[in-house]
Formats: sequence, C-alpha cells, structure tokens
Amino acid sequence: YYNNALEIDMRNKNKEAVAQTYNNIANVYSGLNDLQKSEQFYRKAIQIYQDLNEPNKIGSTYVNIASLYTKTSPEKSIQLLDSALQIANRLKDKNLKIHIYKEMGNAYYYMKDYLNAYNVSQWLIQTKDSLFSEDLHNAIAETQTKYEVEKKENENKILRQSAQIKDLQIKNRNYALSIIGTGLIIFIVLVILIYNRYTITQKQKKIIEAQKQVVEEKNREILDSIAYAKRLQDAILPSPKLLSTMLPYHFLLFKPRDIVSGDFYWGEHINDDIYVAVADCTGHGVPGAMVSVVCANALNRSVNEFKIHEPGKILDCAREIVINTFCNQNENVRDGMDISLLRFNSKTLQAQWSGANNPLYIIRNQEVISFKGDRQPVGIFSKASSFTTHNFSLEKGDRVYIFSDGFPDQFGGTKGKKYKSKNLISFLKNTSHLSINEQ
Repeated sequence: YYNNALEIDMRNKNKEAVAQTYNNIANVYSGLNDLQKSEQFYRKAIQIYQDLNEPNKIGSTYVNIASLYTKTSPEKSIQLLDSALQIANRLKDKNLKIHIYKEMGNAYYYMKDYLNAYNVSQWLIQTKDSLFSEDLHNAIAETQTKYEVEKKENENKILRQSAQIKDLQIKNRNYALSIIGTGLIIFIVLVILIYNRYTITQKQKKIIEAQKQVVEEKNREILDSIAYAKRLQDAILPSPKLLSTMLPYHFLLFKPRDIVSGDFYWGEHINDDIYVAVADCTGHGVPGAMVSVVCANALNRSVNEFKIHEPGKILDCAREIVINTFCNQNENVRDGMDISLLRFNSKTLQAQWSGANNPLYIIRNQEVISFKGDRQPVGIFSKASSFTTHNFSLEKGDRVYIFSDGFPDQFGGTKGKKYKSKNLISFLKNTSHLSINEQ
C-alpha cells in the first residue's frame, strides 16, 4: 500500500507526501528489523526535506535513524542525535530537543555510560519544565488578552446602551411635552426594553451562578480526593497506641506542609526487637504521599515478608522493591526516599542503625553521639552500594533522635535563613534535661 501511495505521490509531484511515505516505509522496515533498508528510506526522506528547506523534519528523521541503532550501535546513534541536536538548537525547537534527549538517554544507557545518561535525563527534565513554563505563560497571556478584549467590549456595550437610554429619555421628554399620547407610547416601549434587559440580566446571573456551583463542586471533589489520600496515608502510619506500646517514653513532631506529606514515620515490634524509622520521600503533597505509601510498603515487606532484620539489609531490600515498583519498560522513575532506620532490643539495649542521607543522634550525659547515613537514597542511584549497618549499645538515660530534613530546612528568624541541623542538635542538647513531654 505504501508503494502504491508512493507512485501516486510521485505522479502528483507532491514532495511533502513522498517524504512522508518514505518515512512510513522506513518504519515498516524498522519493525521487520531490516535496519539497512530502514535507514535507506529515512535518508531519502531527508534529501527531500533538504530540498523543501524543512530543518525541523530533517532533525526528526535523524532521530528516527538514531533509534535504529540505540541498542546495536549506540555510538552511531549518539552521532546522529548530535546532528539532530545542532538543528534543534539552531531552531530553538524544544519539542525536538525532548525527542532527542529521550533517545540519547537510551543510547548512553546501552553504552553503560550512566553519567551521561543521567546528565541527559536532567537536560530532558529542564527542557520539559522550560516548555511547560512557556506554554503556561502563553496560556496566561492569551487568557489575559481575551479578558481585556471582552472587558473593553462590555464597557463599549454599556456606553452604547447608556447613550441609547439617554437618547430615549430626551425623546420621551420632548414627546411628552408635545403629544401626551406619543409620550405614553414611548413610555410603554421603554418599559418593554427595560423588562427585556432585566430578563437578559437575570439569565446571565443564573448562568454565572451555575458556573460558580460547577467550580465549587470541582473544588470539593479535589479536596475530597486529597482528604481520602490523607486517610490512606494515615492508614500506613503506626497508631499512637502502637508507638506508646513500643516506646513508652517518646515524642513525635509530624506537621505536614500540605494536607498530605512526602514524609512519614514507621514502626514495627517483633519479639523483643523494636524498629522505628523516619523517612523523607521524593516530592510534596499528593505525589509525595503516593511515594510514601510505596516506601512504607517496601519496609513492611522487607521485615515481615522477607524476614530481614538487619537495618542495612532492610534498606537494600526496600530499595529493590521501590525500584521494581516504579520501573517499567519505557523509563525509570527516580523516586525513592531518604531514611533513618533504628533497630534495638528492648531488654539488652543492643542496637543497630542504618541511614540513607539522614542521620541518627544520641544525647548521652550532655554529649552528642552522631551517626551519618550513607550518601545515597533508597531508590535509583548511579553509584548505589549496600547500606551500612552500625552496631552499638544504648544506655539507660540515652535520648535517641531521628528526623527528616523538614525541621532543619525550615526558613525563619530575622534574616529568613534555614534553621539547619546544627542548631536543631544544639537545641535538643540544651533541652535534654527536661522530661520527654516538656522537650
């Protein structure tokens, strides 16, 4: 069918259609894994686009050729994509750049050049964000222009109507002075006009009220959805009763910025061993809450399903679960969590701890003992390694603190700067003589 279409296009001397048909034929050969013929037809299309002076389509076709060799010859794919990228930069075509960066990231991945793959993914995100910002700006500008035009038209309409009313009033006075009968007729006409205007106004008012109700209903639906998301997140958090059973002397400060949060706390009690953790997931609000559900489930499965008890190995297992949950055949979602995970025996006070970017602090006799987490998240990371488990003994009177970056990263004070971990630890140390509730 494409060959028949090609003959017709050539007969009609329709170069644009001929080039498109070449692309379609190339796609068919690509599907048949005949890369040589596929590239041959793509390059025929490029020759026509060069004659038609359509650089955008030349760049897109280079990307199509590059995609043929992403797995088998990624180096060749990168060369073709560089040619396409030069065209995209010259045209300042962000949509074409997005297409190029996606394919380039796959090529570097198959080259096992994960650093460049990561850099390209960052360029892709930046380009998408920039394109979204431009689209949003254009949409706002278009809406503002429409609003100003409609406002001006309404003002002109009101002025015209006011002028008409004034003219009618003048005519009424003149006619009333000369002929009472004529004035009465004009009065009736005015009443009819006013009634019609009143009717129109009432209809418009009803339309506006109906639209307002629609907006309010949508807002209620959104808030209801967020409230339901909060109930789901609350369901994964340990209950106050469970926390009080595991840790009779503890305090918890959990104040999400939004209704739902990307931060969460987790606990488990197995025999004499107590597990507690504080985690900070990627994102805020509803997206962060969704990630927190996945991460909390990963911790539960690691401990309860896979029977893993050492904190470092729990985080290793949780990382695999999180990555497998977010990955599909097309792309890797780089979501995960930073966490501080403590396990201790309530009788022997022997403890183990592991952290991903987040620390653990112990205040013992007014001295601060700190443990720093591994500099990697529980999620996709270019230099991922096994998490470290720290072994130590707790003593009576120790105060152990784990937290996310939410508190240290708060802005405030007279200069509006970050609070920072150093000030938080100093505050905890200075108030450690107070009871746990007072602190």
